[in-house]
Amino acid sequence: MAPLTQPRSFGVMAAASVILLIGLALLWMAVPRTIAYTKLARGDSAMAALARGNDLPLRQVQAAISSRRDALAWTNLPDAWISMGSLYLALARRDGLSQVERLSLLDNSISSFGRGLSAAPSRPFAWLQLAQAHHLKNPTSRAIEPHLRMSILTGPHEPGLIRQRVRLGFAARTALSPETASHISEEVRLWAANDPWRLADWARPQFAMPWIRQALKGKPNLDRRFVVNYLRLPPR
Repeated sequence: MAPLTQPRSFGVMAAASVILLIGLALLWMAVPRTIAYTKLARGDSAMAALARGNDLPLRQVQAAISSRRDALAWTNLPDAWISMGSLYLALARRDGLSQVERLSLLDNSISSFGRGLSAAPSRPFAWLQLAQAHHLKNPTSRAIEPHLRMSILTGPHEPGLIRQRVRLGFAARTALSPETASHISEEVRLWAANDPWRLADWARPQFAMPWIRQALKGKPNLDRRFVVNYLRLPPR
C-alpha cells in the first residue's frame, strides 16, 4: 500500500502549487488595476463638477489630468482616456487662449477620446464630446458627422444628449450628410414633444426657428406647440 501514497501526495502538492500560482497571477493582475483606479479617483470630484456644468480652476483641471496619467502608467483604462478627453476639451473652451494653444488642447482631447472609445465604444456622451472637439477645431470638419452619428446610435433616447446633439447638429448642419441630418431632425422632434418651451428658448437667440420648423414639417401638432411656446417667450 505504501507505494500508492507517494504518487497521491505528489498529486496533491502539484495541484496545490497550480492553485497557488493561479492565485499569485490573479493578484499580480489585480494590483495594477487597483492602484490605477485609486489614482483615477483623485480627479473624480473635478469630473463630477464638469458634468454639472461648473467652471473649474485651471489648477484643478490640470490635477485631474495628472491623476489620469498616473492611472494610465499602471494599466490601460478606457475611462481614464475618455475622462482625460473631457478635461482637455474643457481647457480648450477657455477664453483667452491663442489659436496654437487651443488647437494643441483639442488635439490632445481628440487623441484621448479616440484611445478610450476604441476600447469602450458604448459611450454616447463621449462620442458627442469628440464631435464637439472636432467642431471647435474646424466647424466644417468631416470628422464631426461620424462621431455625432455614433452618439445617436449608442444613446438614442437620452434627453440631455438629445438637446446637446440638436445644438451641435444646428451648428454643424452644413457638414452633415442627409442621413445624419435626418437623425438630428428626429431628435428635434423628440425635444419638441418633451420640452417645447426649452427648445423655443434655445432657438430664438440662435435664429434657428426656420430650421426647427423644417425639422417639424409633417408634424403639425409639434410645430404648433413649438410656435406657441416661441411666441410666449418673454422679451429680451
